[in-house]
Amino acid sequence: MYHFHRRAILGLALVLTAAGTALAGGFYLGLQQPNAVSDPRLKGAALLVNAGGCIRGASTSLSVTAEGLVNGRRRSIPVPATRVSSGPNHDLYAVKLKWPSEGAWLLVIHGAARHAGGGQIHQYRLLAWEPAVWAKNAPVDLPAKTLTKRPSPQEIDRMVRALDGKKTASARGGRSTR
Repeated sequence: MYHFHRRAILGLALVLTAAGTALAGGFYLGLQQPNAVSDPRLKGAALLVNAGGCIRGASTSLSVTAEGLVNGRRRSIPVPATRVSSGPNHDLYAVKLKWPSEGAWLLVIHGAARHAGGGQIHQYRLLAWEPAVWAKNAPVDLPAKTLTKRPSPQEIDRMVRALDGKKTASARGGRSTR
């Protein structure tokens, strides 16, 4: 009986230590419009991504894919993201517009970084590409769904089709024919 309690207590201590380590250091991907920043290195950027938190400086990587629906056809386009600056606990990336203006688009942004403790941290942001909406509201951090695991192809497809339906209904004056 004594050994069972001792193992249970040690197991609980291990779980709490691991949870504390995981929660102690965070990682975030902040998204913003480039017009909010006046830096010549950001010329031509469609989006800025600030990857930071309790991480090792210059340890981040970023990949962006534009997932869209154009004339009823699904498209997937890798988008370049260039690191333009690094600080002790953040990196700033510029994302160039490399997808067509037609259709409905969802940006799947994947960031990874080395935690200050040495482990790897991942975050995904799913951003509906709606610059006309952002210009009216001018948010500091663009509204995006945040995930800690890779979204499934079905989840991405569902979101892209929902964006297309929203865009189609908006073009018809709010009436949907679906």
